[in-house]
Amino acid sequence: MSCALQRLSISLAILLTLSPVNPSQTAAQTATRTQCESIPQYKQFDFWVGEWEVTAEGRKVADSSIQRIVNGCVIYENYMQPDGYLGKSFNFFDSHLGKWRQTWVDAGGNSSEFTGEYKDGAMRYEGETHRQSGAKVLRRMIVYDLGPDRVRQYSERSTDGGKTWGVAYDFIYVSKNGRPTYATLQSTADATHLEITYLANEGFLISGAGKKILLDALFREGVKGYAAPSAPVREKLEKAAAPFDSVDLALATHYHADHFDPMAVSRHLSSNRQTLFVSTPQAVERLKATEPQFASLKSCVISAAPKEGERVRIEYRGIAAQALNVHHGRNRPIENLGFLVEIAGRKLLHIGDAEATAADLATYELPKEAIDIAFVPYWYFLSDGLKKAVNEQLRPRHIVVMHIPPLNEEDDWIKQRGGWTRVLNGIRADFPNAVIFEREMESKKFN
Repeated sequence: MSCALQRLSISLAILLTLSPVNPSQTAAQTATRTQCESIPQYKQFDFWVGEWEVTAEGRKVADSSIQRIVNGCVIYENYMQPDGYLGKSFNFFDSHLGKWRQTWVDAGGNSSEFTGEYKDGAMRYEGETHRQSGAKVLRRMIVYDLGPDRVRQYSERSTDGGKTWGVAYDFIYVSKNGRPTYATLQSTADATHLEITYLANEGFLISGAGKKILLDALFREGVKGYAAPSAPVREKLEKAAAPFDSVDLALATHYHADHFDPMAVSRHLSSNRQTLFVSTPQAVERLKATEPQFASLKSCVISAAPKEGERVRIEYRGIAAQALNVHHGRNRPIENLGFLVEIAGRKLLHIGDAEATAADLATYELPKEAIDIAFVPYWYFLSDGLKKAVNEQLRPRHIVVMHIPPLNEEDDWIKQRGGWTRVLNGIRADFPNAVIFEREMESKKFN
């Protein structure tokens, strides 16, 4: 299906973002006179209902039975591990608060209370666990709908009041319909892997769950001193040849030549008419000025211009994306977008050439997003102020360090820090969750 045929749903998603409706008000007004099963909010968590085998990295770790009870007003969880550990939870929509709530109790007497909302195809909870010992643990949990037979449940915890967070668990629920074999579980694990392929500079191909995204990948010669795609890779990109065929979204954070080239974008869109291109007004204007046949492509192009603190939400071919305003230098007239995307049940953030501080980023409350992978330019790891932005405002599970030039390209700024090898070793030491790609078309899988 071409972009033109899907444009309405994309435009509608943006309009709904600009003019939000508060569904909780409707529920609050009608819950007293209508049964829960007839109220849409009470059905938001129905994707979790079923009989499940709970897996971690393809290995079964538990069984879980999720049921709708009390006339559809409660989602009841019954979780059981082979070692005897078990727990149960009540999940319900509180029409007074306009929020979902969960109360969990396990066989050890530990309890958890969560409050959250269904948003962007997932149930998103925050709360705290109270242990029998008296300890209190802050918690975040997201339950993703991955389709009719798979659900991902991802949780993080903090024991220091939210200063630092670690993964509590990362489960894939597999439906028991048909009793999946071990091979099926392995296949499920592979299907939920996210693969990232490095192209050049800040350019990446993201693949997972049958979807593909290009991020800052459609450019040509770039800027002297920074990596650019080789001629063979560039030709495949522009012709939409494998592995760059069937790309769903192509995103460009800004118009600079080491992130975007109008002819590269135009050729790719002409070769693959399902690709939707999203970038800043400055980049789109350059595309329009360069491509004489722009009228034939404009249905596949979105110009996103959120103000600082705002988001433009886009739903396209099963991918949820948000464009954020993260500045490329407070006083520079360059529009720079950060892209927050969900693919294969994972949440990714690419901030382009941002120079936004911790205070600048705080308006987006990104820690609540539970970011799995953040793509961050190297300069964020060379000053205490920008390191603070990563640690306090991004808090990703994994970091991809980007905008690294060929290692033989060292300007005076890098030389003063001992050269690239020393700089990158320092980043790895300070951020053990950092990933640094070293060659074109290098790929890594993330669970």
